[in-house]
Amino acid sequence: MRTSKSKVLDFPRRPSRAGFTLLEVIAALVILSAVIFVLITGAMKCVAIARRAADFEKARHILARGELEHPLIDVTNRLDDLELDPVEYEDGYEFSRAFEEIEEEEDLFIVRTKVSWPGDQGKSKLEVLSYLYSTNHP
Repeated sequence: MRTSKSKVLDFPRRPSRAGFTLLEVIAALVILSAVIFVLITGAMKCVAIARRAADFEKARHILARGELEHPLIDVTNRLDDLELDPVEYEDGYEFSRAFEEIEEEEDLFIVRTKVSWPGDQGKSKLEVLSYLYSTNHP
């Protein structure tokens, strides 16, 4: 006796899952991309801070070099001779010095020593203020 229905091989179904669903994969990718974004942003900020620190360190070096090349100790010079227009150094760094007389005190001056350099957000500068007592002025 033959049946008219053809028999299809029926394999038993496994109750366990073999992989991840599409939703789980997308959620994992979103979390992974958020973590990578935070890490890259943090690394970029660290690099910017390190670059600014290196610029500041070089500015301190230029300041010391400018003070050695143009000392204030030379008492034979008049203050006009000690005042400096910007002196150009490597990588765009400039060293300058200016004097301001303190009106309340005779022969006492404020010395503004500046180092400026081109930075990411315009010109950056390091400024040192000191006092100088001098009788050699006009």
